[in-house]
Amino acid sequence: MSGAYGLDLAEVAKSNAPQVLDVPAAPGHVNEKNEKELYVPDDSSQSQSREESSTDPNGKEYPTPEEVATLRRVCGSVPWSSFTIAVIELCERFSYYGTTVVFVNFIQQPLPEGSTTGAAGTDGQAGALGMGQRASTGLTTFNSMWAYFMPLVGAYMADQYWGRYKTIQISIFIAIVGHIILIMSALPSVIAHPDRSIACFSVGLIIFGIGTGGFKPNISPLIAEQYESRHPKQYIKVQKNGERVIVDPTMTVSRIYMYFYLMINLGALSGQIGMVYAEKYVGFWLSFVLPTCLFLCCPTIMYLMRNKYARRPPTGSVLTKALKLWGLAMKGRWSLNPIQTAKNMRSNDFWESVKPSRLGQAKPVWMTFDDIWVDEVRRGFKACTVFLWIPLYWLAYNQMTTNLISQAATMELHGAPNDLINNINPVALVIFIPICDLFLYPGLERLGIRFTPLKKIAWGFGLSSASMIASAVTQHYIYKLGACGNYPSGETPSGDPCEPAPINVWVQTIPYLLIAFSEIFTSITALEYAFTKAPKNLRSVVTSIFLFMSAVSYALGQAFVSLSADPLLTWNYMTISILAALGCVGFWTTHHKLDKEEDKLNCIPESSFKGRQLSHGGQAAMESPVVPNPQAQRESQEKARRAQEQRDKFEREMAQRRATRPTDKNIPDGIEELILGDGVQQYKRLRDFERRLDATMMRKRLDMQDSRHQITKRHKTMRIWVSNTFETLPAQESGLDPIYDFSGSTMGLYRMKIEGRLLDDEGDPSSDDDSDDEEARKDKDALDHNEAPVRPVLQQPRTKLSHFFKQITLELHRDKSTPADLGLDAFVEWKKPTPTAKDLVLPPEADFDTLEIERRFDSTVNCTINLYRDDDRFLLSEPLADLLDSKIEDRKSIIIGIYDYIRALNLQQDDEKRAVQCDERLRKVFNRDVVFIPDITTLILPHCFPLPPLSLPYTLHFDPTTTTDPPTPTIYDITLTIQPPPLALPQPSTTSLQTLANFDNNLALIVQALQHSKAKHAFFTEMEKDPVGFLKRWMGSQRRDLEVILGDGIGMGRGEWGQGEGYGVGPEWRRGGERGVWGRSEVLESVRLMRNKA
Repeated sequence: MSGAYGLDLAEVAKSNAPQVLDVPAAPGHVNEKNEKELYVPDDSSQSQSREESSTDPNGKEYPTPEEVATLRRVCGSVPWSSFTIAVIELCERFSYYGTTVVFVNFIQQPLPEGSTTGAAGTDGQAGALGMGQRASTGLTTFNSMWAYFMPLVGAYMADQYWGRYKTIQISIFIAIVGHIILIMSALPSVIAHPDRSIACFSVGLIIFGIGTGGFKPNISPLIAEQYESRHPKQYIKVQKNGERVIVDPTMTVSRIYMYFYLMINLGALSGQIGMVYAEKYVGFWLSFVLPTCLFLCCPTIMYLMRNKYARRPPTGSVLTKALKLWGLAMKGRWSLNPIQTAKNMRSNDFWESVKPSRLGQAKPVWMTFDDIWVDEVRRGFKACTVFLWIPLYWLAYNQMTTNLISQAATMELHGAPNDLINNINPVALVIFIPICDLFLYPGLERLGIRFTPLKKIAWGFGLSSASMIASAVTQHYIYKLGACGNYPSGETPSGDPCEPAPINVWVQTIPYLLIAFSEIFTSITALEYAFTKAPKNLRSVVTSIFLFMSAVSYALGQAFVSLSADPLLTWNYMTISILAALGCVGFWTTHHKLDKEEDKLNCIPESSFKGRQLSHGGQAAMESPVVPNPQAQRESQEKARRAQEQRDKFEREMAQRRATRPTDKNIPDGIEELILGDGVQQYKRLRDFERRLDATMMRKRLDMQDSRHQITKRHKTMRIWVSNTFETLPAQESGLDPIYDFSGSTMGLYRMKIEGRLLDDEGDPSSDDDSDDEEARKDKDALDHNEAPVRPVLQQPRTKLSHFFKQITLELHRDKSTPADLGLDAFVEWKKPTPTAKDLVLPPEADFDTLEIERRFDSTVNCTINLYRDDDRFLLSEPLADLLDSKIEDRKSIIIGIYDYIRALNLQQDDEKRAVQCDERLRKVFNRDVVFIPDITTLILPHCFPLPPLSLPYTLHFDPTTTTDPPTPTIYDITLTIQPPPLALPQPSTTSLQTLANFDNNLALIVQALQHSKAKHAFFTEMEKDPVGFLKRWMGSQRRDLEVILGDGIGMGRGEWGQGEGYGVGPEWRRGGERGVWGRSEVLESVRLMRNKA
């Protein structure tokens, strides 16, 4: 059985080509389709609707567009390999925060008396180098900025050279070296020499930051890729209660990052608390050794799991191409006005204008990617613009680690250290992350509220602003109730420290809880957003940009140092609160439209461009973009086997249903003798009328189809008349548009007329009837909106000038003697408006025969009239034109021609029908030896160019002596391709077809019931006449049937009533039930077949 263009249907199914299924699948059926759909960039592919959900070979069902819009979404199961990566992150965060938490005391505080390690016991203050607050603040600030700047370098190395896994391993090794140097700086013999210790510490700090920078931007994409490699798309799942839901990868990635962040905070919390006590009671060397020991678990786990992780290889100079693409899109869009530049960057055609299919032969040599990758880069740049607002959020968040700790010291602590209170934040995160994941987000989804990532980030901004308001209120009451007024951190006149304000320190729970919720909404979601929106070969780079925003916020925080002291702390908190609120408003204002594109952005298909992986000596790389692990391959094969068994079982059940389903709607003969009235005769007359009606409709349909296939494209001649008149007017009397208002006391007014008519088949322009001429004389300027004619769009033939062209331009050529300020280098342009689906008539701007143009000037000027054809055909490149033996074709004809060429030369590979072995001609088109059928539609785009315009030269005459009234027109004859209007065959509605099918099924069941009733009536009638003889004949018939079914060799025996051997002995053959001879499987199957034939 072959499908369209002669390709095998099984091959088409494997090649992801769209198919139309005739019979709706039964519940639980898995349709044989691959997970990726054939990407067709034109509108027809997007408008094609499918009645059923597609499925992949593993039995996974994908939702239809209607189901995407209506079904509830749930999270999928998280693979266990992701949990091991989360443990690695826990160890790394323990080492980072456990190490950095003691930096301030190590640098600022002096070595306690009698101590060689920096420990001071219960009542003392731990310290080591005694270099003061300025040195400690400078080095810790540098460490924070350095640790969030280096991710840019680490991400670049991962995406371009090493890949994420290798970059993480190298970064771990570098960080371990940094840890060892930090341990050396804290040894007792080194602490005794502060100058040597600080030098060693500084070197270790730099190396430690390099390792952290390479680790952070790569570990977060790696954990989400473990799920994406298994479930890249949304799929349907049936809950235990029968509800159909969509398992959304985006929601699952959100869950992964929430628990990833949970592990981050568990590591940070345990590291900060544990190392504070280690420095206080043992020494700084232990507070550096313990994080290093736990950090050594990271390379161990990574090595043990090396074959379990899904990994993406590096992709070469993809970042360079992305930046070049953005620079090309910005060409001609720069402006001295930054607002205008921003508007130009947000224009709808910003990225469309640089797609390879739009540039055609004008594309640069470095543009080796496809249109889909441009969409991915656009999505990645959109994510980066989202991150530009994040520094305002981090500005509020950073108050938790600085000013709020100082604020806690001015309140009643009740035995709790002031630097312990900020641990409320990680504790709250550990508690509320599972609550949000298990209750808040699913609850909102059940209520039909889509809490999209951008909405979460906006709420995070709002909560951070609220937390700063709570901090400002607390600070106000500290000033109001404290003994020292506006200087609670100062001293009394006697020199004693000020008494704390009578406010319990645990009131800070409010801002810390608000910050924790804002962190869940903003920080976690931003990590998720960086992963889901970045191109797959730029994920580390986009993640590093998000992390770099923390470094920007630290730089912004330096501007608020002057407000971070008494008595200005209230102003500090309120200023940051206002900035966070403005960030919330600005963020949502600039990105609310992007929020509406969430599903569209997530559903962009993956580009075939993989950087240097794709082209190697002009040949496509055959390796998968994600390297699967053997365990995942085995699981996938097992799932495929189970799915195949399910499909086979379903096919058998459907075959049995079809075999036993009644289809005969003809009443058996003789039934009218048993039924009173003339109902049987009326039904037979209706059946006869139905048969004749079906035959007539089928004949008419076939006739219409034959006539449609016989219609071919025709070429007709359009005659175009171009003329102009001229008159002299004072400038003040002109009512023209200001663009034509030139200087001078008198001006010349041109009226240029372009008129086009199709000639008849004989080419005689005089054959047009008078009614057409009258209608043409009534046509007004295409730019006039008054008195629009009412013509249905679907019924109007293509006969007028505006029907054949989508754009008409008039280019006036500047003469060297023409003054530069007269504007002759401008274009006069008409563009055809596109009618929407709601429009019932063509607008007047798109329905005319004559186009009139008015322009002022006072000299003869040459011009060119450019006519851009409204045609779906393309000008083909030389290799493709040679392949198809045609220079101009539409997209459908191109694809059909390539498929016919492949089929005719038998170029499909035997072991992989989706793969085509390119011959010399195909290699010139696709520039590769092997091409996959699903990629053909995308690969032909660089070879399809817009048709060039038809250019008509003309001279606008100025001399009144050479101008007649009416003017003598210049005549041009051009040949146009006439597309015949498609014949719309009547299509019954789905509801009508379903209703008729139900009627047919009910009629068949009724007829079957009548047949059974007639058979019972005949059975009992014969039995009534001669009961004994009837039973003998009946049982003999049963015996003969069993002999036929089992065969003579089975041992049925011979003789009357089964006197013989085997099953014929005694009454054995008469016994029914499962254990009798009639219960055997072959007998049951044969009986079913005999009943179906009866």
